[in-house]
Amino acid sequence: MAAGMKDVASLAGVAVGTVSNVLNHPDLVRPLTRARVEAAMEELGFIPNGSARQLRAGRSRCLGLVVLDVTNPFFTEVARGVEDYAQSAGYAVILCNTDEAHDKERSYLRVLEEQRVRGILITPVHGRSPELRRIRGLLRGLNQTGLSVPGDLAVVGYDDIEFAADAAVPLTSVRQPKYQLGRAAAELLLDEADRPAEHEHRRVVFTPELVVRASSGSTRTVHAGIALSGQVRNAAAI
Repeated sequence: MAAGMKDVASLAGVAVGTVSNVLNHPDLVRPLTRARVEAAMEELGFIPNGSARQLRAGRSRCLGLVVLDVTNPFFTEVARGVEDYAQSAGYAVILCNTDEAHDKERSYLRVLEEQRVRGILITPVHGRSPELRRIRGLLRGLNQTGLSVPGDLAVVGYDDIEFAADAAVPLTSVRQPKYQLGRAAAELLLDEADRPAEHEHRRVVFTPELVVRASSGSTRTVHAGIALSGQVRNAAAI
């Protein structure tokens, strides 16, 4: 059985309240007493209950990130951006994969709310169509029918995932700054959660890049003359 605060207090010869102060308000405890309590924690292998402490404090040190498909390289890079910024700000990220299913999305949102996460970043299921899945990386199917790419048909993709450059016919694709998108989403969410009075809602726009490859008959790389807003939306802080 894991050691509790009472065990630590007994071994250190102090009150449970003193152990609590060492964990939450160490400046209130005399150095020698604090050292004795910390030594008892080390000897017993005591691990503080972070969830309980966060609930008592009224704020969590976790963010929720809900994505449609964690195996999609687009969301992988977005998640890295979210995680890197969150970690630098002292937060952990709970990653939830909905598989584009409404019931899983609802279930995860309920769990995240119960955990009192500081906020939620989500790519919602709503608007997804089963027909879109039948379009699925298309090049293989065209080759099987005997059509030549780009001789008979030019193909352009979107998001420029890793597969695009490694395909049998390298795929022309619109590249988004996926990592930066995730990082910016986390930054906006935490700014709203931690500074609600000073926070100003703003729309961050990223300019994509058109990476031209063999599937459209060229190997040049140019910048697209369009701008797109990020696909990850930040929910109100819980």
